[in-house]
Order: sequence, then C-alpha cells, then structure tokens
Amino acid sequence: TGYNEKTGQVSFIFAATVPSLGYAVYDIRLGEKSELSSDLQAEEASRQLYNGRYRVTINANGDIQKLYDESNARTLINSAVRQQLIYDHEDTWPAWEISYTDVCRTPSAYVGGEADIQLVEDGPLRKSFRIIRQTAGSAFIQYVRMTAISDRIDCVNEVDWQTPERMLKVNFPFYFSATKDTYDISLGTIQRGVRSSQEYEVCGHQWADHSSSIYGVSVLNDCKYGWDKPDAKSLRLKLLHTPSCKNYDHQANMDIGPNHFTYSLFPHDGKWNEQTQMEAARLNHPLMAFVAPKHTGTMGR
Repeated sequence: TGYNEKTGQVSFIFAATVPSLGYAVYDIRLGEKSELSSDLQAEEASRQLYNGRYRVTINANGDIQKLYDESNARTLINSAVRQQLIYDHEDTWPAWEISYTDVCRTPSAYVGGEADIQLVEDGPLRKSFRIIRQTAGSAFIQYVRMTAISDRIDCVNEVDWQTPERMLKVNFPFYFSATKDTYDISLGTIQRGVRSSQEYEVCGHQWADHSSSIYGVSVLNDCKYGWDKPDAKSLRLKLLHTPSCKNYDHQANMDIGPNHFTYSLFPHDGKWNEQTQMEAARLNHPLMAFVAPKHTGTMGR
C-alpha cells in the first residue's frame, strides 16, 4: 500500500486470479490484516532486492550494479547499468536519422550525481527502490522493482527531459558474451551482431535478448525501439532523442518535457522462449483495474 501526500490518494496492489479474456471482482475491506507472504526481500542499507533466486544490487549512484543468480551461482551483470547522454547532431532528417558517428561517441555525461535512494514499497507482493537524480538540466526518477509473481526486474522511469542536442541511451553490460543478440520484430525475431557502419541503430519491438547456450537475459520495454550493440558483452536501448537542428527547428524540441517509460531485465535459463514473449506482453498490456460501486449486475461476480 502507498500513500501520495500531494493528492491524498492511497494506492495498493493485491494478488488477483483473472481468467484469460475475462474478469474478476474483488471487495476492498479496510482494516483486515494480510496473511500473504513470499520470498521477496529488501535490504535498505545495502540497497538489495531478492526474490528467492535473483539478487539485484543498486550502487550509491543509483544504478543497478549487479544481477546475480544465487540458485546457480551465476553473475549476469557485474558493472553499472548506466543511462548515457550522447551528443545528437543534425542529420538530413534530424527527427528520423541518427549517424554512426553519434552512436559511437563517448558519452558526454552519465545520469548520476547526488542520488536520493529510498525503499518506497516493502510489501509481500512488490518491493521497490526509488532513485531521484538530476543531470545536465534534466530530472530523473526511477523505480527499481521486483515482484513475487515474476523474475522480471522493472525499471520505471519518470524523466523531465530538458537537455537539448542529446540522446539518452541505457547500456546493459552483461557478464557473459554473445556475438549475436535476438530482437523481437513484427513478424517474428531476427539475430544481429555487433554494430557496424552499415548496421548500427537497429529496430526491435518489445524485447531483445542476450543469451549464452545455457542462460541469458531478455531486455523488455514498453515504448522504446532503437537498439545498438557496441560489443559482444553489451546492449544499448535508446530512450530519448533531441537532435540539434539547423533546418526543421521544431524538431529540436523532440522529447523535451515529461516522459514516462519502463524497461525491464528478465533473466532466464537456456535460450529465450515463449516466457520472454509472455513477460513482454504483460509489461505492455497489464491488467486493467477500476473501481465500481456495489450493484446488482446481470453478469454475476
């Protein structure tokens, strides 16, 4: 349960069983103690989340620093997952085109600085750290969450983007190599290798996957579709794109203002499979909930 002091609203989550293409009705009854329990753990001092198998560690800068599979003693990520600001220069069509030169640039800055990190959800179904940071004139709020019903680690981002002439990318530095990664596309999947001058900013829809022969990590997202692979251990997702413009001046305002997006890490055994697709679908099409007064309906409960 959470309380918003600004709006006076109470929000909460609960375990629901809903049939496919169906609905379910639940009563809200205040004052009854929950009997729910799970393997979820949150350690505020060490900034760790644990779901009984995977352990996520957040560093003092507010970045995911480590993802570890305790059941199999496997390190999946062992360096910071950082959001990078990169100079975004004008091309012929600035809103649509990104140059190979810009993609290969060393980041001009990283989202960081003084991070305010707090454990803001600590229930049996979901635990969440909130990270507040400011960089290059933009404000960043991120919630790193784990739930009791999935191995997915969600990074929910609320960004007030005020940084012109930059693109924002997030880099996933995996502990293990994969010469090719797999990308979700409209008609199936496609494998692509490390970026080159001919193939450097590529499209993928709801997920991309980085796997070895026995385990891997899928990166899911709910609205961002530009990827690049700098090397055999890395994968990047483009989050925001505000190019400099000499022509088409209005395009210099692209993405300026409030932005809300989520990307997720989904570790798995073996290669990616239908579970990656299912988790991506759950992220993009979550259950819809609404409140209705009690009434005598024609459809039953």
